[in-house]
Amino acid sequence: MPLNEKKLLLNVSKHSKTALYRQIYQEIQKQTIAGELKEHEQLPGMREMARMLDVSTMVIDMALDLLIEDKICYRRPKKGTCVGSFVGQDSRSNLIVVYSRSEDLEFDSVMKPFLTGVGSAIHQENRTDMLYVSGGNIEERLRHIAADKNTKLLGVIIIYPDHLEQVCRLAEKFPAVKLVLLNFNYETFEMTPDNVFGVFNDEFCGGYSVGNYLLTQNCRRIGLIDYHVNNQNYQLRIEGFLKAHKDFGLRHDSDLAITTDIEDKVTSRGFKAMEKLLQQGRVDAVFCINDLLAAGAVEYLESISKRHEITVFGYDNLVPDISFSRNASTVAINTALMGKCAIKALLTPREYLCKQILIAPHLIVRHHHLDIKP
Repeated sequence: MPLNEKKLLLNVSKHSKTALYRQIYQEIQKQTIAGELKEHEQLPGMREMARMLDVSTMVIDMALDLLIEDKICYRRPKKGTCVGSFVGQDSRSNLIVVYSRSEDLEFDSVMKPFLTGVGSAIHQENRTDMLYVSGGNIEERLRHIAADKNTKLLGVIIIYPDHLEQVCRLAEKFPAVKLVLLNFNYETFEMTPDNVFGVFNDEFCGGYSVGNYLLTQNCRRIGLIDYHVNNQNYQLRIEGFLKAHKDFGLRHDSDLAITTDIEDKVTSRGFKAMEKLLQQGRVDAVFCINDLLAAGAVEYLESISKRHEITVFGYDNLVPDISFSRNASTVAINTALMGKCAIKALLTPREYLCKQILIAPHLIVRHHHLDIKP
């Protein structure tokens, strides 16, 4: 007997903290797994379900869309929504394209962790294929894919493009394709087209975590090593670090902030900055804006046999050997979770309605500095 000819009992409460459409989704999913709803059985019409549950048709539509996205239900033309998966519904293969400006994405030590995070998330889905494109003309590649009737393009994940303008142009030429940026944020990101989304590292949170950790270890004279670069993400790291001081009722000593020369290699800059920093007097710890600067700072401390007197923090951990070999602490970007969120944003978009998602990094503390005198 069709469900629209009998009562569909769903335990839905308007007083629950769970959204109504999610409750409906969960109830139908549960009854399908339990066998209470049979495969190919037809659900009541949208208006009838809305009347039965005393909710709006928009709520029903959102619940049904989510059920269809997750292959719990399918739609039959002129018949309505049915339970189960329908083989004839869509025989095309599902494809997600991963693009990076790097010519050798698989061998790029900085980009590879993001590719690994995305690849692991896709592998867990078991219903989506991945095509990665490194370098080359992504626009031309997308045109070929879009023209392939055997392929359903679910979206494109872009790892750290050359310019945000490049992404905007791509989004305007492919308005039906969802583009997800992965890695670092952009100052004007909110102004991008509606089909552009982002999963970014929470840079402010990372800088704040370093400052908070060091201050709770009773460090008060904390050096800050940066270098001249127009990078909003680095600036957010610094702002988070300074905010931690403010929350402790302290002001960071400007004499302990060193901006390095841009001509040298990054590790050499860290080496020279650490030397200059110690000329300012006692230093309890140092926060370097990335791991390369931290490696240079540690190298200088080792050269003067003071490595174990000062805690050094870097940032990124995208090339773990840099900080690990120098036994430096660092802020690790959660590339695995970022990749998972990017895939979920493409496969279940109704669960990711926001323009951007910020993923908090975590601290890797390799050198504890606990014997600080006020």
